[in-house]
Amino acid sequence: MGTGSVAQAQVSPGAGWPPGFSVTTLVDGLDTPTDMAFLPSGEILVAEKGWGSNVDGISRIRLVRGGSLQATPVLTLSTNVYLDSGLLALTLDPHFARNRHFYVWYAIGQNARGWDGTSYNRISRFTFDPATGTASPGSELVILDRIPWAEWHNGGGLHFGPDGYLYIALGDIGEPDRVQDLSTWNGKLLRIRPTDAGYEIPPDNPFRETPGALPEIYALGLRSPYRLAAHPDDGTLYLADVGAQTWEEVNRVQAGANYGWPVREGPCPQGQRQPCESAPTQYTDPILYYAHPPVLGGALTALAFSTGEVYPPEYRGKLFLADFNLQSLQMATLTEDGFALEAFADGAGALTDMEFATGGLYLLNIYRGTIQLLYHSTAANRPPTASLEIAPTLGPPPLVVTFSAAGTHDADDSALWYHWTPEPGGQTWVTTSPVFTHTYTADGSYLATLQVFDARGGASEPVTAQVNVYSGAIPSIHLENLTAPQRQTFQGGDRLRFLAVREGGTSGLDPERPYTWRIDLHHNQHTHPAITGYVGEEGIWTLSRENHGGDWNLWYRFYLTMRTDNGQEIELSREIYPDLSRIRVESQPGEAIFSVNGRQEPAAYIFKAIAGVEQQLEAPPTLLYKDGIGQFAYWTMFATGWPAAASPTETILPTRTLTILPPAGEVVYTAHYTYTRPAYRAFLPRIDQGEGP
Repeated sequence: MGTGSVAQAQVSPGAGWPPGFSVTTLVDGLDTPTDMAFLPSGEILVAEKGWGSNVDGISRIRLVRGGSLQATPVLTLSTNVYLDSGLLALTLDPHFARNRHFYVWYAIGQNARGWDGTSYNRISRFTFDPATGTASPGSELVILDRIPWAEWHNGGGLHFGPDGYLYIALGDIGEPDRVQDLSTWNGKLLRIRPTDAGYEIPPDNPFRETPGALPEIYALGLRSPYRLAAHPDDGTLYLADVGAQTWEEVNRVQAGANYGWPVREGPCPQGQRQPCESAPTQYTDPILYYAHPPVLGGALTALAFSTGEVYPPEYRGKLFLADFNLQSLQMATLTEDGFALEAFADGAGALTDMEFATGGLYLLNIYRGTIQLLYHSTAANRPPTASLEIAPTLGPPPLVVTFSAAGTHDADDSALWYHWTPEPGGQTWVTTSPVFTHTYTADGSYLATLQVFDARGGASEPVTAQVNVYSGAIPSIHLENLTAPQRQTFQGGDRLRFLAVREGGTSGLDPERPYTWRIDLHHNQHTHPAITGYVGEEGIWTLSRENHGGDWNLWYRFYLTMRTDNGQEIELSREIYPDLSRIRVESQPGEAIFSVNGRQEPAAYIFKAIAGVEQQLEAPPTLLYKDGIGQFAYWTMFATGWPAAASPTETILPTRTLTILPPAGEVVYTAHYTYTRPAYRAFLPRIDQGEGP
């Protein structure tokens, strides 16, 4: 593990927009934004996920007024910001212009109202004061409380429908086996009517009179739903649900619908690709779906319908979909059977929300901390899209830095001029070469800027990158595995100590915030902010044993930001990767069909897993082998063959359903069956033609 630092930076705000479309950044400086809502005045409320390590998190709602992000937060909340939680959503009351009410979804932290030592998700109402641009914490009215919380799959859909009711989309909360149970919140779409005393159940909620069912439930069978959108013509609601390993889907909201999770995913049984079996009658297939590309996966986290006249007529009513993993935009057209899907643009960024408003589609990017506008122009020339790479990003003076714009894209293939401004307010150099060097001679943090112009005067949106020139002692990141000190990789359940080591200690650093940490969990092509804004020279991080859908391609990156006493900030990073297990599941005798993390797999199935992370195995109760029936007896670990007798040892596992913590390396789990009876063949009597039965 040891030490590490960032060697180069890349900035590319998106490329490949269709003819006539461009993006411009309207707002930056947001901290992990998750959702936004446009006020009737044109101002924007923005939810920030929050920073901290766990229940000590702080989340904010920010205000964009007059095109500028206001320094004073609208509201600050005590939240649990662990992994996929924090401040997840906000929405306006349908009568906001009159009552100034807005609703938020957050995981409560240790200083939240009513804290009893346990985190859970809460839906609350607050009142916005337009004069001050704030909302008093005392205006909080808790609408729906004690919604179960988990580190994954809490959900995030919060939307008022055309019927005036509030729709709340909950994930499986890490317990997919409870999704089909109407007495639980897991994997449900709720529908309520907020009141000044809390909420009421709409009279036509489909399970209101079902014994044992939660009356708030409107639909079920969801995995990790994140956003809802209403069709501009008829108000029909559509719900995006993030899939597991195979499919992303959009469902049409219908009373009493069961969208199938964990039995179904996309148009197929969970884990299967087409061709596959159609949904049984009790399940409702999605109206739109697409398969994950190999390795990259997918995560459908934002959707919005095109409205108004800001785009050409052919875009009216189109549904735009953003995939967080692929960082792409797709576009769907409503058909009689659902939607027809087509690619729109790549490189759109890690979007958590999209909203149509004046001027076009507004894009909220969680990692860039920006709001961008996707606008359309009838101008014949399309401006270029700039890309900037720099190396190195950190070092003592004199520091020679190379800037590269090799990734710049121009749809019209015209000649390009590159405008380089290495120091804010300093000289700008213009070149026709996409490579430029500059020497920094004094300590400081420099925001370098690149803007690209084409032969017709079209200008790209400026892109920036940070350069830190520092002659003092630079810290290193030390990672220590407290669970297994000799191991350089991680396993589920490990306790990691992260430490900033610097010659001279904290001399010359900001006494209040000398070091700030962020930990990101990387999964496929996307990241989950696990810890943000943790202040301290060191800390301890316990790694989850949850298997995140059975995936093994997970790793962590630790970011350390050192702040000097004159305000200069220097960032370094370090990665740690998993210790893997190669698991083989087989049966003796015969070949059983197993359930592995909820997916049906054949005998002798081999898969990778992170050592120490929970995996679920289930063997069938009986097995047909040649001409006999076998009854499940036990599992063995590392066993080969079928022993005539077995004495109780640590490798004997007696139950059909197992939750295992696999060790690193090669491991075999074998389900053993005992012979119980022959498989008799029964024949019907022959019926000759012309005779009765």
